[in-house]
Amino acid sequence: MIYYLLDFLNKRSSSSTNSLELEVSGPPKTYLMIKSTAILDRKGQTVGTVSLIENITAEKEIQKVKEDFIATVTHDLKNPITSVIGYTDILLHPRNPQTEEQRKVCLQNIRQSAESLTFMVNNLLDTSKIESGVMQYNLLPFDISTLIRKAGTSFEPVLQDKNATFIFSVEEPFWVIGDRVALESVINNLIGNAAKYTSEEGFVEVASENNGDTVAIIIRDNGPGIPRDFMPFIFKRFHQARGAKSGSGLGLYIAKNILEGHKQTLTLTSEEGKGTTFSFSLEKADASSLQTHGDK
Repeated sequence: MIYYLLDFLNKRSSSSTNSLELEVSGPPKTYLMIKSTAILDRKGQTVGTVSLIENITAEKEIQKVKEDFIATVTHDLKNPITSVIGYTDILLHPRNPQTEEQRKVCLQNIRQSAESLTFMVNNLLDTSKIESGVMQYNLLPFDISTLIRKAGTSFEPVLQDKNATFIFSVEEPFWVIGDRVALESVINNLIGNAAKYTSEEGFVEVASENNGDTVAIIIRDNGPGIPRDFMPFIFKRFHQARGAKSGSGLGLYIAKNILEGHKQTLTLTSEEGKGTTFSFSLEKADASSLQTHGDK
């Protein structure tokens, strides 16, 4: 590093301003940006130099995370698109007629792939709204148990691949106050996250608890748990735990911000080797609000 630094400073006379990026081996690995500006006299001769050394490690780490995010999202978008094209080709092939049952299977797979695409695109749109500060919430009473059942059905294929079980322990109907569309994103992300990480022949359970004027929604799995050293980053965008093979790293970031928009908190407990539990509370809908909006 010293060699490159001296060589850089020796070349300062060739230009009024120069910059050099250096990587300093660690641990921890550090990146430095050195900017040097020549001081000229009235004749244009270099008489000195002013150099600024800036630690750009954080910026480089963010850049790496974003590059990994783009690569992951591109891969995750490509999979369902390939699936849609493949099953469509099967249905349209003139020399390969399908039975009614075979057509039904193809259409179910196409729909599942389309839902995966919609889920990923909605996460990207929600992130954009959160980052730009334009996320708005329409707080009305609705039955949250229907959203939970719908999400459980959506992620059934993921659980079936692991011979895992979805356990529904929520009172029906269960009316709360909130933005139905935004909270559907929260539930989909939390259940989808649990389905992805739960163990083979494991489970994902969603339960509810009455707490006076509020209700707690609890999502738990018996997956590998979250490493302790990763816990401080779990709700940051683009971050995923080690070993994650898919996903944008946006789901928990979105869920946390949406719940904060509802003046609520997303809490986390996890133990390595035993599983993870996420929970949040919502205001329960009272009788008067149900009479006003119950038919909507």
